[in-house]
This record gives sequence, C-alpha cells and structure tokens, in this order.
Amino acid sequence: MRTLNSKMQGAGLIEVMVAFLVLGIGLLGILGMQSASVQYSQQAYLYSQATLLAQDIAEKMRSNQKTVASNYEIEFGATPPSYTSNYCVSNACTPAVIADWDVSVWRSAISKALPQGSGEIRKLQSAASAYIIEIRFDADRGEGELDTVTMEVVL
Repeated sequence: MRTLNSKMQGAGLIEVMVAFLVLGIGLLGILGMQSASVQYSQQAYLYSQATLLAQDIAEKMRSNQKTVASNYEIEFGATPPSYTSNYCVSNACTPAVIADWDVSVWRSAISKALPQGSGEIRKLQSAASAYIIEIRFDADRGEGELDTVTMEVVL
C-alpha cells in the first residue's frame, strides 16, 4: 500500500481551481470580443445604410435633372414638404414636385433607418453640377459625436 506524502494532499484540487480560473478568464475575453463584434457589426450596418441612402438620392437627382438647381437642396434641420407615401406614384407630377417629393421621402427614410439621422444636400460652389450629400447619424448610440457619411455627386 502506498502512502501519500502530507505535502501532496490537496494538490489536485488546487490544480483544478487554477484551471477553472484560467478558463473563466478566457471565457470573459471571448465574451468581450463577442460584444465588441456585435457593436462593430451594428456600426457597419448603419454606415452601409447611410451610404445606400446617399446613393439613392443621388440617383433620383440624376433622373430629374430639370429641377436639380434648387429643389433638391436642403439643410440639416430644414423641414421638407410633406406628401403621402404614394403622392408622385399615383399622380402626374411636375419635375419640381417630384424633387420635393424625393427629398421628403429621402429625409423620412433617413429618420427611420438611422438613429438621430438627418440629411443635407448642398451645391458645391466650385462646379456647376456638383452637389454634396451629407448624412449624419448616431452610430455609437449616444457615446460620442454624430457620425457623418459625405458623398460628392456630379450630375
């Protein structure tokens, strides 16, 4: 029969406790990485939505170039004309009304798709048919300044 040395008693328990401690620290690290991954994924989604919305209004401006000069320009905080969701779909509209309708629908889509979202379209002074489309939104959910997607469009 073998006898255990008194110094060896409980050594297995300490090894198991250290293993659990290392495992716990590793799991906390994985949990932190997963949390950051979800946050970055959400931010990437918001940036892609802002880019798509900027491209959307740019295409609408290109398709209605007769009235682009002033009808599509709108500043942050300015209230666009309000129309029902199918106003220019079911009615015959002039190019100016189409531009107002496009801006109204675009601003509504921004506010629905992006947290604290707002958009601005302004004429670039250096070029005759160039515009800046800028969309601001809160990708960090209140943890900093508003994020901005800016697109320069030449019609």
